[in-house]
Amino acid sequence: NNFEDIPINSLVRFRGMVQDMYDPEYYLEKCMAVNTGNNATYIKIGKYTDVMDCKENEVLDFEHKDNISSERQTFIVISTPAINSWVNEIERNKYKIEHNNRTCNTGTKRPLENSEEMDVAMEVEETQNKKVCNGNNKEATQTILSKEHYLNFPIPGVVGKTCQIKIYEHENNIKLNEVYDFIGFLSSDIVSGHSPCDDDELGLEMEIQTHNPPSSIVPRIHCVIWNKVEHANPLVEEVGIDLNRIKFLKKELHLILTEIMMGDGLAAHYLLYHLLSKVYLRRDLMPLGTFTLNISNIPIDGVEDYGSKLYDLLQNLLPKSYYLPMTLENMNDLTFTPKKDYNCNRLTSGLLQLSEGTHLVLDEIKLSSGKLDESGVKALSAIKSIIKGQKMAYDFNYYTMEFDCDIPILILSEGKSLLPSDFHVVLKHSEIHVNTFNEICDAIKKLLNPNLLNDIRIYLTTARNCKYEISDNMLETVQNDFVNLRQTQSISADDLHQLLVLSRLICLSEGKSTLDQECWKAACHLES
Repeated sequence: NNFEDIPINSLVRFRGMVQDMYDPEYYLEKCMAVNTGNNATYIKIGKYTDVMDCKENEVLDFEHKDNISSERQTFIVISTPAINSWVNEIERNKYKIEHNNRTCNTGTKRPLENSEEMDVAMEVEETQNKKVCNGNNKEATQTILSKEHYLNFPIPGVVGKTCQIKIYEHENNIKLNEVYDFIGFLSSDIVSGHSPCDDDELGLEMEIQTHNPPSSIVPRIHCVIWNKVEHANPLVEEVGIDLNRIKFLKKELHLILTEIMMGDGLAAHYLLYHLLSKVYLRRDLMPLGTFTLNISNIPIDGVEDYGSKLYDLLQNLLPKSYYLPMTLENMNDLTFTPKKDYNCNRLTSGLLQLSEGTHLVLDEIKLSSGKLDESGVKALSAIKSIIKGQKMAYDFNYYTMEFDCDIPILILSEGKSLLPSDFHVVLKHSEIHVNTFNEICDAIKKLLNPNLLNDIRIYLTTARNCKYEISDNMLETVQNDFVNLRQTQSISADDLHQLLVLSRLICLSEGKSTLDQECWKAACHLES
């Protein structure tokens, strides 16, 4: 829903990813007000609002002994990056409200403009009319920041919403880059207690403007309650899927992936398990469960733009995903990692600032001969850091700070990728599939009727988030098999970890929550 359609002070829900957090701000939780006519005193509450609502004959007594001051934390929350269109469509149909003109309170508050254009126009007019307050009486010039600057969205060319969320308690439990549902009161009051000339003299003009954007562009919500969102699939309910249905859906999905893998059933298996992968545990700074997959030997002569055609299918199955052609221009020109902007005192977002479970498809086939500049080398290094440790270093100019992430990465390449990977599959495509690939893509779209498509979406999300464990007996079997394998072939502890990850995903794909002999043997067979 558009914020313009929601009355001010309504209780609203905003789902989004925490993109940045500002310093704590102090406010009056309770303040005494005095009636100038009869000197009567009243209690005014400052919680869950930007401005205390006073009548014309009331004045706030900021020095009163009964005033209570407190602090709140401001978080910058953006629409979940890389959310796919089918998720937005379901959410829109589910939560769409009837158009309702905004209403605003009377009193000393500035009324809310009816449209974004009016808001921006008035701000420009106010800016042009401002004067400096020194003895020279020269006109002050103030920078007008763009809408894109205020929204600060990580993915270029994608339109999303940005909100300032005011949190009053338990703010330390909110983590950067995680997705939450925030429920609170929508506010539109313009807060501006700064003189433009003073801001300019102190070098704070950009920061003040950035932290106090027009509410028509960045609304403010005073949060009452919030909770973390575990997944982004609106189709999934608490009721699980029948085991027989799971087996059927896995078979159907494997058939579809085999066709898009041009007849290679082995590559289809690995791609299916990749779609179910996630970091399920971190032990001694090591992420467990990573499944970066490199599929090489992609035919570049017989199939035009294979990467985007494969991604068309994947984005229709997954709630969150992003396709990045690794062209020299993209690698050198795009901003990949967040960077601290000290002029605005905020994080400038980067392409890789994604929430957990966002699948990233890297099309290395698009990389042509040429030279990566310094930015391109840093971008490549950032991607490698995610692949190796599921960590990303944010640039704070004088130092870097690492943040955990969970971004499954699929790499498409002609030869073995220049990026590291956990699993590498050389595609064995058939000539028939190469020659009829466009027809195959059309047939897959027809095969995926709405019911089957939604069931596969539910299957992938449910299996990915299913609980999993290894019994003591099965653990002993794994250890014995590992000892036997080391006697007959060269195998390391890293290889054992990959086998355990693969066997876990095979179990989950079949609706099982405990590792058994069948799944363990299947993993060993795939890796043999």
